[in-house]
Amino acid sequence: KSIEAYYQEAGRAGRDGSDADCILLFNSGDVQTARFLINNGSDNEEMDAVQREEVRRQDLERLEAMVGYCKTKSCLRGYILDYFG
Repeated sequence: KSIEAYYQEAGRAGRDGSDADCILLFNSGDVQTARFLINNGSDNEEMDAVQREEVRRQDLERLEAMVGYCKTKSCLRGYILDYFG
């Protein structure tokens, strides 16, 4: 769903000191489902409409960044470094 979540999960691999492999499986159907859930998910009643729209926009940006990561032909490490600034 986001590079932040992926980075957290991938970072868990090898924490015990052993070698580890990380495999990312990408399916465009999953992206469509995620977009649908972001756009049509339940609203947080504690936020006003402006706040909800901002959260939705940020969630879509995070998703698109992850799609970019999955599709890039350049260095994945560089992509993550650029993302986090």
